[in-house]
Amino acid sequence: MEGRIEGIGKGGNGVLFFEGKPVFIPYVVDGELIEFEITGKKHSVYFGEAKKIIEASSERIEPFCKYFGKCGGCNFQHIQYEHQLNIKKKILEGNLKKIAKLKTFPEIKTIPSKSDRNYRTKLVLKIRDGKLGFFKRNSNDFIEIEECPLAENNINMAILKFKDHPKVKETKKAELFILSNGRDIRAAIKGNRYVSYLTENREVEFSFSEVSYLFSPLNFIQSNIFNLDTMLELLKEEAIKGKYDTGSDLFSGVGFFSIYISKYFEKIYSYESEEENIKAQKKNIKLNNLKNIEIIRGDIAKKKIKESDFFVVDPPRGGITGKLVKKIVSANPKKIVYFSCDSATFSRDIFYFSGENYSLKKLSILDNFPQTDHFEIFAVLEKN
Repeated sequence: MEGRIEGIGKGGNGVLFFEGKPVFIPYVVDGELIEFEITGKKHSVYFGEAKKIIEASSERIEPFCKYFGKCGGCNFQHIQYEHQLNIKKKILEGNLKKIAKLKTFPEIKTIPSKSDRNYRTKLVLKIRDGKLGFFKRNSNDFIEIEECPLAENNINMAILKFKDHPKVKETKKAELFILSNGRDIRAAIKGNRYVSYLTENREVEFSFSEVSYLFSPLNFIQSNIFNLDTMLELLKEEAIKGKYDTGSDLFSGVGFFSIYISKYFEKIYSYESEEENIKAQKKNIKLNNLKNIEIIRGDIAKKKIKESDFFVVDPPRGGITGKLVKKIVSANPKKIVYFSCDSATFSRDIFYFSGENYSLKKLSILDNFPQTDHFEIFAVLEKN
């Protein structure tokens, strides 16, 4: 069968139509004419594979990783980087129209990664029977790897070192977390009920302007080493624009955002549920000699949110959800800065905020994940 790829949709898959139904096909480029076969169906959606590229897009390039197409990580390596950014912008625009139900929204600014390779500050590898690797696409089948071209260079050197480490060799099933600040490496094996560090020191320091942070490999950190300071500066710009007395940081992790902007507020409430992150955040507050951050521990969905002028939220991929949006709105914020790594759940939450009389004032794509369909969103909402 032949068909033309009409666009790129969910999961970075190309979309064409067969008998009036959408077919999702990986590793293609919009506009290409392909020969394809149907490999599966779920509800009213088909899945397929390209058997032959009949008319290739001018945006198609040769992938640079020997594991591309096998490893489940990258899905855009066959596309020119500038076009990857165009696709991501179209995906966000489409979700804002379809899910958020917005007819108009601010112009979307695109902030590319300073490098489309070697940008990942943290890598999580699978350990299976003493070998390091990832899962294959759409499966739990293991593929052994020796390097990842998206990882920071020191991480790739660490992979070669740790693949022969006795603790790795003797491990049947676990994960290896490797973290780099561009100079130093920290690594830990996490099993079902244990953690074992492979480096003498457990934390690595990151510094931005006058602020420093300690991260362990097990802590959450934004993945793009080149965009960390960009995210902080975007947030700072919004924090200093208004006269805000109180701030709230939801899903605050190790305090990455709240610590950086703390000097612009009399008080910041920092909400976090993971104990490892809370321990790290306490260290980071002490490291920066701060007295105005109050950590509120526990599940944010079960907590009462204190009234604040300014909110920054950076939820997991599942987003905020409607109930939490109502709790945030009840705290009467003048401004909400929303970082998101999922355009669909972000658009759903924007729909909820719109119903509570908050609207988008600023919108940017931060490309924290080159060579994949993922991207970070930076958005500013204000009360109408």
